[in-house]
Amino acid sequence: TPPSQFAVGPSTASSRVSIPSNNSTSPSADRRMSLQMRGRRPSMFDPIDPKELQQALYASATTKGNHSSNANTEDDLTHSVTHLSMAYDRDSEHVSIDTLALENLHLLDGYINNNNGDMISFYCRIRLLPERRSLFQTKIVRLPRLQTSYLFDKKQLNEFELPYEQLNYHAIEIFLYKVSTIKPLYKDVRIASVKYDLNELFQSDQSRLRKILDECDPHAIHQDPDLGELLLSLSYLQSAAKLSVVIIEAKNLRPLSIETKAYPDACVKVTLYDRNGKKIKRKKTSVQRTSDCPTFNEELVFELRRDVASEAIIEVRLVHDSLSYKEQLGSVIFGPIVNNTSKVAICAENVYWSTVLSGESLNAQWQTLKPSIRIEESK
Repeated sequence: TPPSQFAVGPSTASSRVSIPSNNSTSPSADRRMSLQMRGRRPSMFDPIDPKELQQALYASATTKGNHSSNANTEDDLTHSVTHLSMAYDRDSEHVSIDTLALENLHLLDGYINNNNGDMISFYCRIRLLPERRSLFQTKIVRLPRLQTSYLFDKKQLNEFELPYEQLNYHAIEIFLYKVSTIKPLYKDVRIASVKYDLNELFQSDQSRLRKILDECDPHAIHQDPDLGELLLSLSYLQSAAKLSVVIIEAKNLRPLSIETKAYPDACVKVTLYDRNGKKIKRKKTSVQRTSDCPTFNEELVFELRRDVASEAIIEVRLVHDSLSYKEQLGSVIFGPIVNNTSKVAICAENVYWSTVLSGESLNAQWQTLKPSIRIEESK
C-alpha cells in the first residue's frame, strides 16, 4: 500500500493550524505556517514561565523592577543599598518579610577587609523597635569576593506578630554581620545597619522600600554590644556574711553562631574573684533549652566575708551550655569603685555593687550584657 499523502491547503485544515495568524495574508503564507506546525512542535515555540527560572534571580529582577522608578542612580553607584519587600495579614496580624536584597556590598569597608581568601561569610539579624526584641537571624551566606549582591528570599526570612494599630509605632532594624576568620573573643563583627518604619504597612498591606546601608566603624565596635539583657538582683547580709544573687530572666539573647541551632541552651554562671583575680567560688543555674528569653528564677548564695567583699569582683556570665558546643553569650561584672579611675572606669555596675555593700536594699534591675572578658584583663 503506498504511503498516505497529506494534502496541504485550506480544504484540509488541521487542528494544529486552526489558529489564525495576522501574518498569513496569502495561501503561500498559510502553507509555510502549516509546514512549521506539522509533526513535533519545536520547544523554542513553547511559552516560558519566568517562575520556573532560578527563584533568586526572578525575585531579584522583580525587586529591581519595582524600585527602578524611585532609584537614585548616584546612590546606586556610591552606596550599599537594601531593597525590602513586606506584607501585612490583617486576619492573623502578622508581618511577613518576603524579600531582602543587598547590593554594592563591595563598597563596605568591613565587607572587603576579609581574611578568608576568596570567600566572604555574612548574615543578617532583624529586631523589632522600640522593644529591641530579636526577631530572627538568617543563615550564614558564603559568597565569592567578586559577587557584590545577594538576595534573601522568602524561605530564608521569617514573619512576626504585631497588632494593626501598633504598626505606626514600630520599626524593624536590620544588622549585617561578617563572620571573621580571626579568633577573637567574639567572632562576628557588625559592619552595617538599616532601619525601616512599619507605618508604610498601615496605609497599604504591601510595601516595597529601598534604603542606603549605614556602615558601622569596625574600630569603634570591636565587640558587638547588642547581646541582650539579664534581670537580676544582688543583696549582701553583713551579719551573716552571705551574698545572694537572684537570676530572674534574660531577654533578646543573640542567636548562636552555628547554623544547626538557632537559640541557645542558656545557663548563668556566677563567679566570685578576689582583688588579685583569683577564683573564690563558682555556682551556676539550671539550663533553659532553646530560648532567646529564658526564665530562671533561681537564687545562688555565697559565703563572703566583709573584708573580702569590699574588694571582691562578681562575674555573672551567660553561656550556651551543651555537650557538643559551648559559646559565651555575654556577661555582667560587678566590682568596687576604685579611686584611681585610670585603672578601672566607674560604671553603673560598680555603683550598684557599692550600694549593695552599704546595706541598702535594691530591686531587681535589667543589666546590659557585654562581651565576656577575662577578669585579669579588667583590672
